[in-house]
Amino acid sequence: MAGCTGLELLELGHQHESRQLPIHLDQKWSTLNVESVALRMGTWQDRKTIAVAYPQPALQDVSEADVRAWQTSARSDPHRLTTKTGGTIELAPEGLGTAFRMTSKGREPEVLWKTSLENCHSLALSPDETLAAFLCKRNGLVVFVVPP
Repeated sequence: MAGCTGLELLELGHQHESRQLPIHLDQKWSTLNVESVALRMGTWQDRKTIAVAYPQPALQDVSEADVRAWQTSARSDPHRLTTKTGGTIELAPEGLGTAFRMTSKGREPEVLWKTSLENCHSLALSPDETLAAFLCKRNGLVVFVVPP
């Protein structure tokens, strides 16, 4: 998503029936209803298979009060976060690219994904720790389902 200046991955309160992904894009907060997104197979970076939202999903405006409430539970860091179970999720420099690594407590790091010539940053973790998201210089917003 061109124009991303920062990222926080948050979850709406229980009064909402669907899961919303708040997005800070071009200095404005919006939400995306993740349950309404249809995915189809696509390719990215040298023929890697990914899921792509199609058609482009619509974003909804949010109030400043909702944004302030979300920000109290937000967890983000430029490159590394620790989970409630003691594991780590990180964006580590690797050559001229970035590796997205996860480490369960007491285990060796596992590289889940990496770039070759792209800087990624602004790592964020949802309050329930099921989603991780980050920004990449060329490819925009990346949202990852965190394995249990």
